[in-house]
Amino acid sequence: MKKSYEKELVWCILEGMIADGTIDPSEKTPEELHLIIKKYFEKYLPKLNNIRFEISIDHISDILNNAREFRNLGKPHLSCLLYAVWTEHWINGIISSVCRRQGIKYSVIKDIIRSVSFIGKITWLLEIFNFKPLHNDHKLRMLQLMEHRNAFVHYKWKYFDPDQDDSNNDDITKILEDYDKTVKYLKSYQSKYILMGTKSKIRSMIKKKKQIKKQKKVKSKNVINGTLLVEA
Repeated sequence: MKKSYEKELVWCILEGMIADGTIDPSEKTPEELHLIIKKYFEKYLPKLNNIRFEISIDHISDILNNAREFRNLGKPHLSCLLYAVWTEHWINGIISSVCRRQGIKYSVIKDIIRSVSFIGKITWLLEIFNFKPLHNDHKLRMLQLMEHRNAFVHYKWKYFDPDQDDSNNDDITKILEDYDKTVKYLKSYQSKYILMGTKSKIRSMIKKKKQIKKQKKVKSKNVINGTLLVEA
C-alpha cells in the first residue's frame, strides 16, 4: 500500500469506529484516540494473515466544490443538481452510521437507504432511531432544493409567462444563495452527533504530527550541516 494511503486509512478507520459507536471519544485527547487505534491494530492485525485492503475514493468534496462553481457561473440547475447529490450523500451517511450503532446488518442498511424517500430520511426515520431531529429551516431548504432538482432531472419544468421573468430561476437562485448555510449546519450536525466532536481533534493530531516530523527533518539537516562544517 502506498504511504500516502496508509495514514488516510488509519484516520478513516478511526472516524468509522467513532461513527458506528465502536469507540466513545468523549473526554479523550487526540493522543488518547491515537493510542486506542494503535492498540486496535496491534490486537487484530496479527490475526489477519495476508490482509489486503481495498479502498474507494470519496468524491463528496469535489461534488460540493463543483456545485459552488456552477452557482457562481450562473448555471443554477447544474448547481442545484450537484448540491442535491451532496445532500443525498450526506443523509445516507448519517442513516448508515445511525443504523450501524443499532447493530443493523449492512444488507438491511442498503435496503433502508434505497427504500425510504428523502423526506422520510430527514424526518421520521431519524425520529424512529431516537436521533437528533434536523432544524426545520434547513429541512425546508433541503426539500425545496430537491423539488427543483427533480424538475430538472425528471423533465418536470414549470410553465411561466414569457412576457415576464422566469420566477423558477429566481426561486432556485435564492435557495442556492442560502444553501451553504445549510451545508455548514449539516457538517456541524455530523461532527457533533456522529463524530462526537472528534473531527477537530483528529485534525489537531495530524497537524501536530506534521509539525513534529518537520522539526525532526530540520534538526537532522542541521546536524548533517554541522558535521560537514567540522569535516571541512
